Amino acid sequence: MVAMVGVRGRVEGWVGLWIFAVIGCSSPAALDAEGTGAGTSTDSSTSASVSASASATSSAGGGSSTTIATATGTSTDATQTGPATATDGGQDTACDGGEGDWDLGPEGTSGGAEDTNAGMGDDIPIGATVFVVRTGGVPAGTLVELDELVVTSPVAVEEGEYLVFVQSPEGGENSAITVRSSAPLQLEVGDAVRVIGRVATNLSYEQIVLEGAVADVVVEGTATLPPPVTLPLSALLAPGDAPQPYESALVRIESATVTDPEVCSGEFALSADVRVDDLFLGGNAPSPSVGATYSAIMGPLRFTEDAFDVAPRSLADLVP
Repeated sequence: MVAMVGVRGRVEGWVGLWIFAVIGCSSPAALDAEGTGAGTSTDSSTSASVSASASATSSAGGGSSTTIATATGTSTDATQTGPATATDGGQDTACDGGEGDWDLGPEGTSGGAEDTNAGMGDDIPIGATVFVVRTGGVPAGTLVELDELVVTSPVAVEEGEYLVFVQSPEGGENSAITVRSSAPLQLEVGDAVRVIGRVATNLSYEQIVLEGAVADVVVEGTATLPPPVTLPLSALLAPGDAPQPYESALVRIESATVTDPEVCSGEFALSADVRVDDLFLGGNAPSPSVGATYSAIMGPLRFTEDAFDVAPRSLADLVP
């Protein structure tokens, strides 16, 4: 038996918000290996979470809680620490914000489980993995649910939007993706999360955009971050496909030499194609001189317009 309750309201400027509580319904349809959405459903514990405001859902045993990170704040139990403060690097558009237009699919397409005949409507996300999304197995605009991810960066502010990097704890190729939201995200590095949002594509790169009533990032505990992948500087020369599987993932560049101390405000270059991004450092970004060397530089890898950027999450990611 399926019981469905609809509540219509107005929250944080949304024109309309429907919250569906589905009792006894299976979880989002899981994608099979080909990414068709026709595979078996995921475990019921990963069913779609919807929230009109931040809330904490206790388990049946009463000993744990699930924290929902939404635009209206975060509700936690007494043992949880507060969220990290979003950073604003004040990026120069010559370096950042150059990702171009992200495709969210044809206008008017629902992009939900309804499109695969595996669900009840376009507000029911399709269970997927970052690997399937990053390798093109899900069309742009599709509403997906990505589980068992860990937050690998602070929340940053770029061009009025909030973004954060998430990755599979196992790491590897195509294991990470960027999550972008027009509303604040209350997240910390090391949070284990489940992400519900729409796939956006730009060239061969993908993001998850938190858009619509059911879009959410659900904090389900903590997880260990994957170690950064060490990439030679030569592997990051653009254009090229070699670094693409590591876009959004934690990477490490060793024996780096500064070639341009201020390729744009707050950022310096290691070559014509590789820059060090001040996305998380903001006013704390260093101003090295030409020829300065670092034994290692770490952070999420980004592709912006015509170059790859490594975004140190703190000064500790810049190893002299």
